[in-house]
Amino acid sequence: MGELIYQEDGTYFKDTSHFNEIRKLAIQNIYFHNDSNIFFCSSNGLIIYNKNKHKKREEKVKTHIYKVEIINNPNSIETLPNKTDEDNILALSFKQNAIRFSFAATSYVSAYRNQFSYYLEGFDKDLQWSDWTRQPVKEYNYLKEGEYVLYVKSRDLHMNLGDTIAYHFEILAPWYRTYVAYTIYFILAFLILYLLFVLNSRRLKQANLRLENKVKIRTLEVREQKKKITDSIEYALQIQKAILPSCDMLKEISDEIFVLYCPKDIVSGDFYWHAKSDDMHYFATVDCTGHGVPGGFMSMIGNTLLNELVVHDKVLEPADILKAMNSKLQFILNQSDNDTGANSDGMELSLIRIDKKNQVLTISSAMQSVLVIENDVIKHVKGDIYEIGDAFLKPEEIVFTQQSFNYDKNCKIYTFTDGFTDQFGGTKKQKFTFDRLKNLLFDIKDLPMSNQKEKLEKAFETWKGSNRQIDDVTIIGIKL
Repeated sequence: MGELIYQEDGTYFKDTSHFNEIRKLAIQNIYFHNDSNIFFCSSNGLIIYNKNKHKKREEKVKTHIYKVEIINNPNSIETLPNKTDEDNILALSFKQNAIRFSFAATSYVSAYRNQFSYYLEGFDKDLQWSDWTRQPVKEYNYLKEGEYVLYVKSRDLHMNLGDTIAYHFEILAPWYRTYVAYTIYFILAFLILYLLFVLNSRRLKQANLRLENKVKIRTLEVREQKKKITDSIEYALQIQKAILPSCDMLKEISDEIFVLYCPKDIVSGDFYWHAKSDDMHYFATVDCTGHGVPGGFMSMIGNTLLNELVVHDKVLEPADILKAMNSKLQFILNQSDNDTGANSDGMELSLIRIDKKNQVLTISSAMQSVLVIENDVIKHVKGDIYEIGDAFLKPEEIVFTQQSFNYDKNCKIYTFTDGFTDQFGGTKKQKFTFDRLKNLLFDIKDLPMSNQKEKLEKAFETWKGSNRQIDDVTIIGIKL
């Protein structure tokens, strides 16, 4: 098999090397000589093809990247080096992230039929070779920052596979995504946060100053209001003191007498009362509902009612006095008016009439106890179960009793409200109790009345300790 080529000297030369592509215009005639040989008549000579002598054409094909271009700006295309390696990586700015690669293969027989396959490491996630294509150009647009490697391989018309080449390059990050930029961002963020913190701290300080000024103003207003209220209560105290019996009045009963009077607040709901009628002394210890200002109002009502009944109306029997007092208080407080609701304010009191001429004691009590010590014997006079101003019973349903008995010289009488016995204290935070007070009074019975008062005051303070006082305290002792 070969090609007979006409020579200038009129002879023919037989070329048996591999055929190149037969150009269409060079063939003038084709003649099938036999099953093995085909004659091609060309302008250059006679071409004989023997299919029995066909052999595959094998050539060593090399792959080349012969041109690399930056195409970000179509009006100004920049050409880059066409060779790189791992040790010499081409660094491109972020503005050069659109690149066009042009390939070639060293197979020049029908070069247009050479094929190429490629992939870009760092861009193609699956790292798979592209399909074979005759297009010797590949463009990549808007690549992100990072390192890339373009792998390209080729094959010729006869499927001879060329070598694989690699092109190493790197797209640098834009300045605003560099480590320096991130450091600057961090510093700026820190400065902004610090500035916000300073401004917020200043704002809070100013707000606190304004609030402090408001609090100071309000505090001054509250203090002024408190002072006005306290002054009013102090004035009410002076009024309350004015209605209480003076020391001289009490000494008309006996020279040996003490009054332990300890209000919980400035104004007390406890009060004591004394009057003289028909050579007989009337003495009462009263515990009104509540304490402080409300109790103070009730004490003034109670004092007025006692004076009205005993001094003006001449109601002389203690039980009758309590009954009349209950009726009047229910009327004053509208306790019988169902439309206004039941008012539960009232009084607990013990009323004692002392007939010094006949040495007779008469005691009537509403929910209070009276202790009488005579001849080393202590007697407990219990009160009735009703209080003055019982809102749940009609006046005619309430009956008060009284007890009368003779007394000897040196007889001692003690009246008291429940403030002392109900006080919490001691090691177990318990009430003082009536029995403890009864025993204490019996223990100090032989002391002068002034010393008995001191003992009671000390016992109360010791028992109360750091606990707050829960109620008004009143104890009165009389030695006849």
